Amino acid sequence: MNGKKITWKTARLIAGFSQKDVAKALQKLGISEFMVGYYERKPDKMPMFMASALCHLYEIPISDIFLDFKSTVSRTKRKGE
Repeated sequence: MNGKKITWKTARLIAGFSQKDVAKALQKLGISEFMVGYYERKPDKMPMFMASALCHLYEIPISDIFLDFKSTVSRTKRKGE
């Protein structure tokens, strides 16, 4: 890529898949169409095995994906202060 990070949804669309296509491709892992959408909206909840499977399916390295974990850290800091 060009150094810019993309979301899981953008990666899926660039690869030419619908959520239904992804669920069908990953059905052996127990991934449903609902789960694909859920984890696109909440990437910080995605299990590592699914992230790895998606990278393989989309033919991209995990380093190209934007993973927003700062919101969790910010909430933790506020609670601990």
